[in-house]
Formats: sequence, structure tokens, C-alpha cells
Amino acid sequence: MQVFINNLTDQFAPVGVSELGTIVHDNVVFPANPNEDYPEVVLNAVTIRHNRPKNIVISQISGRQGNIKEYTGVGDQEIVVTAIIAPKALSAAAIAELVAGAAVNLGGQAAQRILSPVQTAAGAVGLTPDSQNNELLIAIRRLDDFQGSVPIESKYINNILGVQFVVVEDVALEHLQNGTWQARFRLLSDDLIDLGDYGGYGGGS
Repeated sequence: MQVFINNLTDQFAPVGVSELGTIVHDNVVFPANPNEDYPEVVLNAVTIRHNRPKNIVISQISGRQGNIKEYTGVGDQEIVVTAIIAPKALSAAAIAELVAGAAVNLGGQAAQRILSPVQTAAGAVGLTPDSQNNELLIAIRRLDDFQGSVPIESKYINNILGVQFVVVEDVALEHLQNGTWQARFRLLSDDLIDLGDYGGYGGGS
């Protein structure tokens, strides 16, 4: 049991700090498309909702109470990622101070793991908060326009749900206030599955 707890703790160790100044234990990354259809999309302040519906055929029988249920399989995993996109208003020094304070509870190794990427992200030279948001919003729109399966990187989605590829069903963008946006991604799992006797492989899982 202790080994399991230790592995789980390592798996969800902090990976950075969001634009909101909160510790990030897991983020969602869509790596850049090799054909340059869309650039890398990194979402730090996210919530993830997951559903995996069963395929059940329900038949009504005349004169009988209740229905006949026939389980035929499991549908695609439905994943909703909601992200807050906020201007990077904090300086590298301010975020480093925040991380140093949090490190009292996280421990030295955890602080070291997150300090470097935090300073790099916060010190983006020559980018104003508006231009940072615009670049990310354009990247999200290009990702939404892409027609095909895309890889996704997230410790929870990859390791817990077992999903490595998704199809972006739709993306909804909403401007909140002061240059802050909310982006909601509706995703369907699209990992290869063995078709067995039918031969080959097909998308979906």
C-alpha cells in the first residue's frame, strides 16, 4: 500500500505554476503537429470531466414489466477539458517567491522540479499579456480546425484513463473579463483498437 501511495504521489507531483499563480499538479498539452497544422497548445489551469457510456440495446417485451437489456460494448471515452486562459501578469521573481513559499510544504525536490519551467514561462521576453493570449487562442482555433486524431499529454488522461489520442469534437471560447478567457474542449478518445477477426486496427476506444 505504501509503495502505491508513493508512486501516486510522484505521479502527481507539481509540474509548474499556472497564470493564476496556483500550483499545477497536472496540465493538458496538445503537442505541435509535425506538418505544422497547429502549434503546441499548453493548458495549465484546467479541470477535467470524464464519461465512458456503455452501449446497451434496450428491447421492450409486450406484457412484461421492465425491458430486456443487451450489453454490446463500451463507447468512446468522452472527456471535457475546461481551461482558464489568463494573462501572465506575474513576473518571474514574483512567481519564484510564490513557489519558494509553497516549497515549505512540498519539499526541496518538488520545488526544484517546478522552479525552472515556472521561471522560463514567466520570463517570456517581448510578449505582452494580450499577445500571449492571442497566440494561444489562435493555436486553439487551429487545433479545433484540424480534422483527425491528435496526441494528448496529461498524467491523468494518459495514465489513469489510458487515452493517448483524441478527436477534438468542438471547442467553445468565452471571454470572461480583463483579458481572461475560458476554453472548453469536448474530446473523444481515439486510440487504436485491435479489430481481431475483422483484421487490422481501427480508431476509437
